[in-house]
Amino acid sequence: SDTHMNYQPYDRGAFEKLAYSLDFLSDAGMDYLVITGDATGDRGENPDLEAQYEKHLEILQNSKFDESKVYEGIGNHGNTPKDAPLLDQYLGGEDEEHPFEGSPYFSLFKEGKEGQRDLLFIFTAYELKAPGDSAKYETFSVQQMDWIESLLTEYGETETNIFMIIHAPFLNYGAGDRKNGGYGACIPFKEEYPQTMRLKGLLETYKNVVVMSGHTHVSLYDRVNYSDEGGAFARTVHIGSNCQPCGYGGSDTYARSTDGRYPVTVEYGSEGYTVEVYERYIVFTGYNFSTGKKIPAACLLMPTDVNAPFAEEEVSAEESHGETSAETSLPAQNQTPAEEPFPWGIVAGGAAVVGAAVGVAVALKKKKK
Repeated sequence: SDTHMNYQPYDRGAFEKLAYSLDFLSDAGMDYLVITGDATGDRGENPDLEAQYEKHLEILQNSKFDESKVYEGIGNHGNTPKDAPLLDQYLGGEDEEHPFEGSPYFSLFKEGKEGQRDLLFIFTAYELKAPGDSAKYETFSVQQMDWIESLLTEYGETETNIFMIIHAPFLNYGAGDRKNGGYGACIPFKEEYPQTMRLKGLLETYKNVVVMSGHTHVSLYDRVNYSDEGGAFARTVHIGSNCQPCGYGGSDTYARSTDGRYPVTVEYGSEGYTVEVYERYIVFTGYNFSTGKKIPAACLLMPTDVNAPFAEEEVSAEESHGETSAETSLPAQNQTPAEEPFPWGIVAGGAAVVGAAVGVAVALKKKKK
């Protein structure tokens, strides 16, 4: 999430970090790459928004990762009626299903191999007048919510793994930031926003949905990476920033450009997940792309069906991931700092959160049991 090509002039290494992450995920054998929004900034931050998209596309095309397997949602930046079409123009995929021409929201259906579940990705879109308006106005139109409801009605009760991309997390609800945290522009559930409340009701009904959000940049090390509100809601997973982690680091103050342990530099500060989809469970593994090592607090293990959770004895660390060390054979961009040991845990019906970290992009790999 939040690759922010507009951050390059501010010593955040946005170009280099995106390029390295793409090669890292290609080496990891990921089949698809999902970026949950804010590939760029706004015209006010960089008047030449097209140049930001052109650079983003150039990095994709020069990476090891297959450009046609990269899918990007729109965030709160670059999403005005004038600018939103640029995302599809530069980064849109041929297999994306848009409900109407020019729609900023779309779905993506991937048929499972024999013995595997199908995958449905629902990429939602902000429909706002300005980047910070998600806390001030209704985020979704009636038309978009009708579309979301129709997809959940069609697939929600089937054996289909549904991943919903919503750029911002919900305010004081689910994963993504502390309650009453430092990032204000999250999506509030308020009665005066009927479409947002409608979405809340749908996600209380279809609890097998996995909602992935970025936006806050909060580091995965801050341990706000997963919530299902005690089983009352869909599974929400926080995706941190590819180029500028922020966070608390044990304090009560939200700080920019630090993962709570080390400052963000051109070389350091880039996080994300690999996601492996099995017949009965889904594995999120958080990575610090700057070091090439796993982030234990961002390792999540959840059943594909919350109503039929697997027993703990069904899965071993070797089955679920193939290794238990925080080390990795993938090349590291630099060698600081070392990560914690890599434990695994299971919470039946929910997710096991073991360790701490942030995210950039989400890569998904279909695996046979």
